[in-house]
Amino acid sequence: MKWFYGASNTKSIGDLDSLKKGVISTPDFNASDLENFSMSQEMAWLDTYDSAESPFAAEDSWSKRSVTL
Repeated sequence: MKWFYGASNTKSIGDLDSLKKGVISTPDFNASDLENFSMSQEMAWLDTYDSAESPFAAEDSWSKRSVTL
């Protein structure tokens, strides 16, 4: 609940249910796997990821388009 009511007020009950059902309640979830986890580090890794090897490459049926907002 600390995560839910913490720094951001943009989380929903659905987000909390999704965290519980899709992560914490899965048979392969192991809290110790998150011991050295850093979201900043993961985001930096994604920023430097070689797009030629990306799982989101065009040859994997992804497409890149411009969007006007």
